[in-house]
Amino acid sequence: NNTRKRKFDDGGAALSTVQEREDGLSRALNQLLNHSRSQMTTMTNMQHAMNNIQGEMKYLREKCDTMERSLHTVHLMVGSASSNMLETTYKFRDRVDSRFANVENKQKYHEVLLRNQKWE
Repeated sequence: NNTRKRKFDDGGAALSTVQEREDGLSRALNQLLNHSRSQMTTMTNMQHAMNNIQGEMKYLREKCDTMERSLHTVHLMVGSASSNMLETTYKFRDRVDSRFANVENKQKYHEVLLRNQKWE
């Protein structure tokens, strides 16, 4: 009888230990599950942040492309204006040169006239 009671008590103690271990395992699994959910939330937040960063980078790249096109246009306009100014300067210099030549020719003509008058 005593042996039976001791075996019963030992069985009860063993069952109690098993239940404690199951409870401990259950708590650990719940903690792991909560941790996993937290990590999933963190990963989702990181993914959203990365998507936002990619959107910003795309926007900046588009702005850079626009600036590049604008600068290219300005470069062409400035180059064109510069060429036009240079061409205008050349034309002006040619006119000045031709007028200067006219003045020189008239001066020489008058010198010749003066010399001829001296001889007369």
